[in-house]
Amino acid sequence: MKELMKAQSCIILRNGMQIWIDTDKTDILQDKLQTITGSKFIKVENKTINSADITGIFPAADLDEFIRIKRGEWKCKKGQWHAKGEQCAGHHNIVEYTPPTVVNRASQKTVDMVRENLKGKFKI
Repeated sequence: MKELMKAQSCIILRNGMQIWIDTDKTDILQDKLQTITGSKFIKVENKTINSADITGIFPAADLDEFIRIKRGEWKCKKGQWHAKGEQCAGHHNIVEYTPPTVVNRASQKTVDMVRENLKGKFKI
């Protein structure tokens, strides 16, 4: 199966600007940055930037997670993202109902009454 898009990485600059490049080009850029002594202007994706202004180079997945956390979103145990203050329906407010194994008539009426009162409120 062909990829629809090449994997991308993001160069974050000190001023918050983001420059997206193909991940296979990041190795070339990182090698270039390691040989630079002091602050130099370099050309990246037809943009000239000061090497001293580069905060980091991050894969798209890492940057996406960082941005979501910064916005206040959180990831549940199922790996799904939720908005700030939102509860995950998969982990909260679910009461599992276990029917009794031995029930006499009086307690069966109680169980039926409780079921009727709780209908629609809990997963039964």
